[in-house]
Amino acid sequence: MINYRILTSIFLIILLNTIILVVPLQVRADAEIAQYELDETTIKRGYPAQSFDRSFTLLISPGSLREQKSASVEIREAPLYRADAAYHFQVMENGAVSLLKKPFTVVFLFDEKASYARLYYYYAPRSLWLALTTTRDKTRGILFSNRVDFGEGIIGLFSGNTPLQDTILAEKSQPPEVLGANTKISIEPPSEPFTAILDNDILKQNYNITLSRGELVIPKNSVGSPSTVTAFFDESAGVLDFVIKPFDPLVEPLNSGAFLQIILNSPKETNQEQTIAFWDNNTQSYRALQTMYSEDYRQIRAQTPFHFGRYTVISREGVYRGDASWFRDSLLNTPFGAASNDYPKGERIRVTNTANGKSVDVEVRSTGPFVRGRIIDLTKSAFTKIANPKSGIITVRVERVQ
Repeated sequence: MINYRILTSIFLIILLNTIILVVPLQVRADAEIAQYELDETTIKRGYPAQSFDRSFTLLISPGSLREQKSASVEIREAPLYRADAAYHFQVMENGAVSLLKKPFTVVFLFDEKASYARLYYYYAPRSLWLALTTTRDKTRGILFSNRVDFGEGIIGLFSGNTPLQDTILAEKSQPPEVLGANTKISIEPPSEPFTAILDNDILKQNYNITLSRGELVIPKNSVGSPSTVTAFFDESAGVLDFVIKPFDPLVEPLNSGAFLQIILNSPKETNQEQTIAFWDNNTQSYRALQTMYSEDYRQIRAQTPFHFGRYTVISREGVYRGDASWFRDSLLNTPFGAASNDYPKGERIRVTNTANGKSVDVEVRSTGPFVRGRIIDLTKSAFTKIANPKSGIITVRVERVQ
């Protein structure tokens, strides 16, 4: 089996020891921008594009670019945003930022005595530095990462004598924010869409985006390749809208058999059963998904096989969820009767214990109960069919008998 990590390291060592500018380098002295024009031969061979001051190198490995015909590379110093050093790079093919077939490697010269040093990618929408997988070679005085999956970005170097966090806020005035395993980001207020980059490291973790009244859960290994995710909660419509877009348009957004999870808050206190539904453009209507409920019914969740969509909470007419209790059969003169405020007298209804799935059909004989949170009272004989009367109160689902 080919060990690509070893091959990358060998390629890195060869290039760093034999950096020869065989491609014309243009330098704009006013802005200290290094620009390169790469032809097909150079792209296939691989090329180390360096910054103006030679402190930063972008290693374009053989076969990393999709077109492999010609490309332009631009590297400039970037605002530090608290970093020790930072550089912006851009690789263009056919007038657009390159979509990579294989990751780039970035290299920083670093010969300091600091105990810890890492490379980071700057994520502008959240003003965050996101850590890259970093290797330190003290004998050569360099730091490098071979996990750069994008054609444009800002790479920064951080160092210190204490361990560095997985994420670093770019503004000193804000408290540190750590995004580790099972990442969860909260956006308040959700005044505009939230966009994040899902790189290879993040895709190996559970990733949660929490908005004002909804949450999108991206389980680990569910997204197939580095992508962007954009999520937004429309307060006026009560709709969670999101889309996941791979950097490579030829790659499927989700792995085969993968599901994302949608979590929405119940929009109001009601005993009527609610479910999460997605907007179907074909039928121009919402279609219900199989839904699960929290114990207090304040949150409901569903799985979706789609990498995009508009999701909301809808009420199911004639179906209710809540608590049930029991009373003596003699009060209704029938062993299988019920008291309900949601159905008319004489209606045949089915009551299901949500804990064990057992059901019983009863006839509504009276109104009630008049206790907050309780939606139905059953005769003792009916209650015994679905639970032990010693339970007192159970959670049930009630619907009309078809």
